[in-house]
Order: sequence, then structure tokens, then C-alpha cells
Amino acid sequence: MQPIITFIYPIIRGDFIYKSLETLHDFTDRHKFKVILIDQTLEGALYDEELVDLVIRMKNQGFACAANTGIRVALSWGTPYIGVINDDTCFIYKEWLEDLLEEFKTDPKIIAVNPMCPKIAMWGYGMTEGEYLEILPYKEQYSEEDIKYLKAGDYNRSEIESRHPYKIPDSFPFTQRGVVDAFAGWLPIFKREGLIENGLYDERFVWGGGE
Repeated sequence: MQPIITFIYPIIRGDFIYKSLETLHDFTDRHKFKVILIDQTLEGALYDEELVDLVIRMKNQGFACAANTGIRVALSWGTPYIGVINDDTCFIYKEWLEDLLEEFKTDPKIIAVNPMCPKIAMWGYGMTEGEYLEILPYKEQYSEEDIKYLKAGDYNRSEIESRHPYKIPDSFPFTQRGVVDAFAGWLPIFKREGLIENGLYDERFVWGGGE
């Protein structure tokens, strides 16, 4: 089976990457993907070499440059999809990639799909830095019922508010699925053709944000 996707990890610290790689392999068919690690750490990242296909060691030049370095390699490999992963991303169920790729079939104009995270940074909704909303309480292992609830995207406001010490703003969408013209990119997965047509990350944004 030929890989259909290349995952790129641009990292500047080495303490998150192991768990992210471990869960990626636990919940994704190994024959379907390759992994490129862009290592910008000072000391060099610690990782299991069997979980990575290519490591590029480089001076820290910012997230956008690191992501683009990996994307260019992935484009040369010819995989139909390319994902850029934040190193603190963990995967929680086995069909996540298949579900995500189905989203591309809903509209030919879609360039990228980003999986939903059950832990949401509330600064995007006007709360102070450091406050997070959990759609479900964190678990080491989520049940099939948990996954069905998360995927349905129709959440109970009062149930969620009962677990949090602040009032959730009215602007928070309790139906999570939607189409936007930008993304919060902890794991945007791009169509190869979309990157070729529209270009890569903007490297003028060196230290994070707005790439």
C-alpha cells in the first residue's frame, strides 16, 4: 500500500514529541503515512527512530519555515495529502484519518481539514489566557460512546458549563462542525493540489501566529 499522507512535525522542544508520535502510530494505519520531523531543538529531540521516516535538523527559523521545509519534501514524495502537526497533539481513536478524509468529499473547494480537539483554548472566545473548555473530561482512553458524542458535534451547554468555573460566552458554537476561511492549525491536513495552487506558509510570520 502506498502512503496517502505525509505528517510533518516542526518542533522547538523535545518533551512532547514522543507521546504524539506514539499515539499517531497507535491510532493510524502505518501503511498509510510517512512522518517528517523538523528538529529545531537546541539539544536534539529524543524519539523512537522507528516512528519517523525522515529527520531534518535545522536552526530555529520559526514555525512557518520549518513547516515549509517539510512540506517541500512531502510534495516531492507525491503523497496526495500533507498534514502539519503540533507536537502536543495526541490521537484518540482509530478511524480519525478516514473520517477526516471523508470531509474532503463533501465539497471540492475544500483545501484543508483540521480535526476537532475536545480541549478548546477559550482565549479564542474572549476568555483570559490559560482557560480551557473540555467537551468531555480528559481520559487516558476514550470509549466508543465518547467518540460518537464528540463526532456528533451537538453538545449540551448546561452539562459542559457544570464542569467549568466560568460562564461560557454565547459566541461559543455548541455545534462544532463547520466551514471557515481560516484555521486553528494544530493539525491542518492539506490537499497536495491546494498547496501547489495557493502556496505554503508565509515565512514573514517568524515566531508564530498568522502563517
